[in-house]
Amino acid sequence: MSDQKKKKSTSYQHNMNYGCPPKHTPKYPANHQIDGYCKPSNKGETETVDAFTRSFPPRGDFQFFPVIDANVVLAEVLLEADVEAHIELPTPAKEIKSIRKNVHLTQAKVIPSVVRRDLVKVFITGVVHKNIQYVEEYSGYVRDYGVDIKFSTNQQVRIFNPVNNRTSQKSSVHENRFLDKKGHGADKDQFGSYHSEFFNEPIEVKLLGAIINELDLAKDHNLCGSFKKITEKMEVVIFLKLFQKQQFDPRCGFGADEFAADNFDAQPEFQGQYEDGQDFDKPDLNGFGDSYEEDADSGKGADSLRKSLRGQMKEILRNAYNQGSNQ
Repeated sequence: MSDQKKKKSTSYQHNMNYGCPPKHTPKYPANHQIDGYCKPSNKGETETVDAFTRSFPPRGDFQFFPVIDANVVLAEVLLEADVEAHIELPTPAKEIKSIRKNVHLTQAKVIPSVVRRDLVKVFITGVVHKNIQYVEEYSGYVRDYGVDIKFSTNQQVRIFNPVNNRTSQKSSVHENRFLDKKGHGADKDQFGSYHSEFFNEPIEVKLLGAIINELDLAKDHNLCGSFKKITEKMEVVIFLKLFQKQQFDPRCGFGADEFAADNFDAQPEFQGQYEDGQDFDKPDLNGFGDSYEEDADSGKGADSLRKSLRGQMKEILRNAYNQGSNQ
């Protein structure tokens, strides 16, 4: 046998003996290696020990304009829908054992109202999935029957934070005209138009929970007392959260304007630009939530609580600014 054939035979025999998995356990030499194979490491027992942990408050660099882009909760809504449905079972039922229910929204859309800025229109479409367990006889198997009950409702909802909603001008209503060379009229060879479009963040809806209060009425009993038709009257109460992604200054509303104006005026590059905080970008809240403000102001101690929060926030911001300046 030639050397080449011996080499192939040895390789084949090696694969047969030490394949995956090997046909028999090889005898490892003193160095624990054989043709590239290593002996498995020994395993020790693990003992659970106590550990020590400590948490620290998060810290960040001071920013002159600490603006964040995050979800802003507009309102939390309780919405009620009255539903009446008719269900027909596949076989006559002698008795209903149980009915399991689950609420699922198939559509949840929100649009701002043109009547008032603190109102939105909520369009909800959902399904109440029911799993009905019943028996055909007093002794027998329990049958399952699943059915979807659809419901839909449109409601007007009051919100407590403003919506960022800007309209676009897509048509050529605003035109640019130019004077002709003689100065006697419009130039017919040169013209233009103006249009604008803004992309608003949609108002999202999150389903927080649901309550179903129902009354089941069995219909069309036969001579044996069985029935196939059920009329259900349900009160479906769902809890929703409306939110929109917005960019805002978290200091607004706690006296941050006066604090920022004082500190920026002390900086040479900002001297005179933010006098009395008048050039800060603030949302236009004229006509927004007037009734809500009246309700809040009518509460006992509301003014003192608001002043206390403003003072605490101003003190926190001053300390943060001083720490950032000293670094």
